[in-house]
Amino acid sequence: MADASATFTELLDLQAYFNDATAQLREGKIVRLDGIDSRIAAACLAVQQADSATQQQCMPQLTTLIDMLRVYEADLRQLQGLIQAEMKALPDGDDAAR
Repeated sequence: MADASATFTELLDLQAYFNDATAQLREGKIVRLDGIDSRIAAACLAVQQADSATQQQCMPQLTTLIDMLRVYEADLRQLQGLIQAEMKALPDGDDAAR
């Protein structure tokens, strides 16, 4: 991800990925996040190491991605809370479901 265009495109791709992932999570589907952390780290590093013009160009997309990650985290935490509540509601003898 050396050039500005590639960095910008990767940020847009990551936004699309998390838009889709959030929708799938809200539908109760399993979302695979394999390798996404390294993609995010690489995009952040590319912005950090870019010239100031590229940083300016990418900042809105990077900010949007951060906001999307926060929403995704909140959705995951909410889902975790629902699962924990359901687990507590199970009879104590129902170890097979745990």
